[in-house]
Amino acid sequence: GDSKEIVGDTGKVVKHSDSKVLAQAWKELISIGEVGRSHLGQKARKRIIDNYGIASLGERYCNVYSEVVSLVRY
Repeated sequence: GDSKEIVGDTGKVVKHSDSKVLAQAWKELISIGEVGRSHLGQKARKRIIDNYGIASLGERYCNVYSEVVSLVRY
């Protein structure tokens, strides 16, 4: 369900039942060439590390816990 959010602008996400859109996405990826696809792959890796890496997730959890603690009254 979150494929579009995870991929972002670093690739293509299409409905599994739409072969025409899938073919168009492949065509676009082929047309950018090997260098373009390599650049896209590097961008995707950076996106995953920045948004879903352990450091990023740890920071998000700390922020959530801090917010929760600030709402608790003793």
